[in-house]
Amino acid sequence: MSKTQQAFTIIELITIIVLLGILSAVAIPRLFDRRDFDERLYYDELITAVRYAQKQALSSGCQIKVDIAPSSYSVSYNGTPAPCPDQDQAVAHPGGGDYSGTAPTGVISSTLTLAFASLGQRVEPPAGNAVLTIARKNGGQELSFTVHPNGFIAQGQ
Repeated sequence: MSKTQQAFTIIELITIIVLLGILSAVAIPRLFDRRDFDERLYYDELITAVRYAQKQALSSGCQIKVDIAPSSYSVSYNGTPAPCPDQDQAVAHPGGGDYSGTAPTGVISSTLTLAFASLGQRVEPPAGNAVLTIARKNGGQELSFTVHPNGFIAQGQ
């Protein structure tokens, strides 16, 4: 009876080490890149702000608007109907302070102003779907969501 040896050859070991080196050089930096996480976090933050504005309009009976600039956003009263706070007065954040925020470094969004009436429907812009797009300044995947005239917010990518 002969014994069979079971081991890896030096060629197989070197091949595995080279493949692991290539994989770590390509994949690991991608896993630890904060830009993807920052972009997604800001996207979720903007959707939350738009939904909060809509819910605030429903609960207060006042028009609430969300002003979204390429690098920031704010939620404020739109000044109507009459007993509501003045136009452009900031809406309070449930955690304290004004409901506003800024985009992380390297993340930008399209410019958009949305206003919601007391029944949650969108009154600004007056017609059609309002689409907001978020992307990295140097390219990459774009994230977007759509606010329909009836107030429905649809997420898409």
